[in-house]
Amino acid sequence: ASRGGAPAREPIVGDVPVDRQLQGTTLVPPAECRDKCKSHGVCARARGDATNTSSCRCLPSWRGGTCSAPVSSYCVNNCNNRGTCNLGWCKCERGWSGVDCSVSWEHDATKKPKEDSAVRPRIFVYDMPSAFTSGHLPLHPHPAAQPGCMHRVIAPDGSVKGWANAYSAQVYVHERILRSKYRTHDPTKADYFFVPLWQQCLSSDSVTMPSYVELAMNYVRKTWPYWDLTHGHRHLLVLPDDLGSCDLRRQILLWKNATFIQHNGLARTAKIGDSYSLFPCYVEGKDVMIPPTLGHRLGPNWESIQSNMDKAGYPNQLRTQFVFFAGRIPTVGTPEHDNTGGLHTIIFKKFHKMNGYHLVDLDKDSPLSPEDYAMNALKSRFCLAPQAAGWSMDVVLSIFYGCIPVVIQDDSFLPYHQYLPWDQLSINVPARKVEHLDSVLRMIDDKKIKDFQTAIKCVWPRLFWSSVVGRMHNEPGQDDAFDTLMTVLSDQAGITVPDAMKSCVSEAKPEEYMIHVFGNADKASKEMCNSPCAPGISLHADR
Repeated sequence: ASRGGAPAREPIVGDVPVDRQLQGTTLVPPAECRDKCKSHGVCARARGDATNTSSCRCLPSWRGGTCSAPVSSYCVNNCNNRGTCNLGWCKCERGWSGVDCSVSWEHDATKKPKEDSAVRPRIFVYDMPSAFTSGHLPLHPHPAAQPGCMHRVIAPDGSVKGWANAYSAQVYVHERILRSKYRTHDPTKADYFFVPLWQQCLSSDSVTMPSYVELAMNYVRKTWPYWDLTHGHRHLLVLPDDLGSCDLRRQILLWKNATFIQHNGLARTAKIGDSYSLFPCYVEGKDVMIPPTLGHRLGPNWESIQSNMDKAGYPNQLRTQFVFFAGRIPTVGTPEHDNTGGLHTIIFKKFHKMNGYHLVDLDKDSPLSPEDYAMNALKSRFCLAPQAAGWSMDVVLSIFYGCIPVVIQDDSFLPYHQYLPWDQLSINVPARKVEHLDSVLRMIDDKKIKDFQTAIKCVWPRLFWSSVVGRMHNEPGQDDAFDTLMTVLSDQAGITVPDAMKSCVSEAKPEEYMIHVFGNADKASKEMCNSPCAPGISLHADR
């Protein structure tokens, strides 16, 4: 039965519900199955089977021909080693509670949680049933493999390793908040309320994302009073889908006051199927645009590469390739083509044969491995990042390799635009000026390129998510993307925070970083991008 509005989950045998496994069978004595199914299952025989062959139907948490192999479950924060994990649910040891066994209780009759010392922004995390979070993961055919929502892996030997899928922010942010100094157990002191929802972990035959989010809201409202008391304000929901809140369809009406933490920075409506979203995908001042979790895309040699770059900077003499881009060309007439404005088609048609350009069509050319991408980004001065439904992971990937991102994303913000000096990290090209791209890039001299690379070297850790289970690469491990998220949330809540970015910001005036398509620097300096587009070098001509 469903619990408080949570989606009901059937008991499973391996990956198949019990009732389905027993359909068309007859139960027989355990002795007729090998090893009596290790007492972890029932013995059954298919009706009408002339061979009278019996086989085991395993109980939850067990697999294999004799039900002897335990299911490799994924629990929130691995129960913090204070409990046992069973099908995504933590059974905590005495003295501990919570979805990840992280809440310590006084050992007395009152059973009150110990007083916390959370710092601002203080975040109260709703204790949601595992049906909304880790309860989906055992349903995957191979739990030791990497579902699309994961940022860490449970190896067959039980060890935990970092992984970081590009869409794993729902799991990652949830687990980091639970273990952070920002978590409060007192909702009356909370600056924000976090709604854990691992929608990215849903299997393809599960309920749709909008319906699932509605179920989550119903559960929150029935269990706690804070949604109604705040009218949904100060509630955080992570949506790593490509279209972010626009994927909520009509359910956005229920969540319109919530703060969406997402990759999409599109400050206008997006096309979904045959219609458009009701509201802009991203609302400045309310939502937060975060970088993707890209550890798995950096390649096995990224640690040594980054270490060498930190020592030697980003030497131009090693960047023999002028421009690099790898992407797909959406079919004309599809929502993907409409949401990108056809930019990919224009870029490939105009520049794919131009000297110094290496453009890879991922649909026609050979797929690029992380190593191939790294090799090309490392030897390129500029990496193109055209719009792809409101965001592009190429912006962040190129930063990690010291390749200056050329952002072609009208009406879109960049990750942590409220805090990071994107005008000194990237070049912004309006879509209508993309045909002037080559002449503009060749106007940027070595001094300006060095300024960009110096800023990139200083800022890149703010875009990297250090692993919950330890640093994945040779990154500093502090002041990472999670810490930056907390800084941005503090700022939006009116909480004063130190400006740690000051040391990364050049003293140069903004106009010194501005290149005008027609060479009119004075006019360009007056045409700073005041619309909700990505900041950077302004390439606006006459409007």
